[in-house]
Amino acid sequence: MKSKTIIHLKNGDVFQGALVRPFQTNDVEIEVEIDENERQMTFAVDEICYIVFTEVPEWARSSETTMVE
Repeated sequence: MKSKTIIHLKNGDVFQGALVRPFQTNDVEIEVEIDENERQMTFAVDEICYIVFTEVPEWARSSETTMVE
């Protein structure tokens, strides 16, 4: 299942969609599916002000210990 998110950019734009894949601390870009037609957009991490997860991400539901930076 893809994580539903709201991406707020530093320029004030807001996009709602689903992460294509989980991102790591060393990623410089993240990919997001913007609509039901699976249109993808790529955002540079340095353009993003913050990300809101609209659901609890799958990695946060695991009973295993997870390290998040």
